[in-house]
Amino acid sequence: MSVCCLASYAQDKQVLRGEVIGRKSGNVYLYASGSFRNGHQLVDSVRLTSSFFSFTKPLDEPAAYFITVDGAVGQFYFVWDKAVVVTLKPDNLNESVTEDSPVNEQLRSFADTVETAYAQRKKANREAFAVAEEAKDEAKLEQLGQAYYLLFMQEWYAIDRYIRTNTDTWASLFVLIKYHKSLGRKATLELLSKLSPVIQSSRLAGQLKTNLDDASYIITP
Repeated sequence: MSVCCLASYAQDKQVLRGEVIGRKSGNVYLYASGSFRNGHQLVDSVRLTSSFFSFTKPLDEPAAYFITVDGAVGQFYFVWDKAVVVTLKPDNLNESVTEDSPVNEQLRSFADTVETAYAQRKKANREAFAVAEEAKDEAKLEQLGQAYYLLFMQEWYAIDRYIRTNTDTWASLFVLIKYHKSLGRKATLELLSKLSPVIQSSRLAGQLKTNLDDASYIITP
C-alpha cells in the first residue's frame, strides 16, 4: 500500500472477511498483537457461519493482529490495512493467506526473500555446531561460530537495506518493529528517521520511539 494521508483512515470502519477451510462451526477470536511491552488483547470473537466469518472495526492506521480458531493449530498473524480477506487453514493457521492486502503482500515478499533464507542458513549452522560440539572439534566450532556471526551481520544489513529502499511503505515500519531489539536502539532510531513523514507521524511509530527513548526499555545500544 502506498502511503497516503493518514486522515484517509480516520475512523473508517473496515471489514475483515474470512473463511476457515473445512470448518463449519466454532468460534473465531481476534487479538490485537502487542508489539512492545503491551500484552496481546482479545478484541472480538464471532461464530462461524458455514465456514465464514467477519469482523468490523474502526481503523485509523494499519495495525497488527492475530486470529485463533477453536480446535485449530497455531495462530495467524497479519496486518489489518483497510479491507482484508483471509483464508484460514485449521490444520496450521500459520500457513493461512491474506488477499487484497498490499502490506501483507509486501511482508510476505520480505519473509520469502530475507527471513526464510537466513532462517534456513542459521538452522543448518546450529545443526552443524551441535555435531561439532559432540565430536569436540574445537577448530570446527570456532569456524561455525564465525560463520554464524557473519550470517547475523548479513541478515542485519539485508533488513537495513530493505527499510532504506522502501521508506514510504508501512511494511518497513512493521519490519523495523519486529527486528528493533536485534538492530539496537541507535540503528532503529536512525532507520525510523528515514521513513516517510506520514509513517513517522503514525501512532505505531510514536509507540516505538517512546520505548526507544525510555532508558529502562531493555534493548541493545
